[in-house]
Order: sequence, then structure tokens, then C-alpha cells
Amino acid sequence: MLDEALLPTGAIADVAGTPFDLRAGAVLGERLDDPHPPLRAARGFDLTYLLDAGDGPAAVVTEPVTGRTLAVHTTEPALQCYTGNFLDAAPPAHVGRRFARHAGLCLETQHCPDAPNQPHFASIVVRPGEVRRSATSFVFGRLP
Repeated sequence: MLDEALLPTGAIADVAGTPFDLRAGAVLGERLDDPHPPLRAARGFDLTYLLDAGDGPAAVVTEPVTGRTLAVHTTEPALQCYTGNFLDAAPPAHVGRRFARHAGLCLETQHCPDAPNQPHFASIVVRPGEVRRSATSFVFGRLP
């Protein structure tokens, strides 16, 4: 969860029954204008999903017109989903045009935000001599 300043609180909320529940698949663009308070405060998706360990992908994105797909696999415990909520306030792009709000999607594999201050989250501390490894793969494809 995020507070009013969009900073992580450490609270874990159930996504069931909210526009953030993407487990059965959803069109993100259809949910961006939902009046759900955290969605309104962030102007779109800016949410960390806690992942279940397993062999399946952490996320799958499909572009329906071309059939392009992206599957994200990771050993990280969380995935941040951000829908470019403030791209319309960014400086012009390299071609001199401004991006539109929600013109991008970020899927960032990571540990939970504010983990050093939240004892119930997996530790991100690496001590001298320790080795910490993680793996993330982005698999691109096309629907049959």
C-alpha cells in the first residue's frame, strides 16, 4: 500500500475485488479510470505485487492487435507494475514530442519497497562475503 504521498506503508492489501486483481487477466487500460482510491492517488497502476514462488510466469502481457506477448519470470519476491502515470509531465522525448499519460508500462522485478524498514518483508541486506543472486527473464513471443 502507498500513503497519500505515494510512499510505501508496509501494509499488505488483498487485491481480490479491486481493479488491481489481474490474476484472471484484464485490459489495463479499462481499469485506469476506476475510482478506487489508490488508483486515483497514483493516477494509474503503481503497485507492488507479492509473488507466489513457482515455475509459472510472474506476469504475462498480451498486445491484442499484433498478438505480441511478454512473459516475465523471476526469482524475486515481488513485481512492480507501473503504467506511466506521469509521462505527460516528462520532458519531450528524443523526437521532440511529449509522451502521453499511460504511454508506457513498467514491470520491475524486485524486493518489496521499504524492505529495510519492514521486518515482515524479505531482507535485502547483503553482508560482506555473502553472495545474493536472482534471475529475471523477459520472454517475448506471439500468440498462435
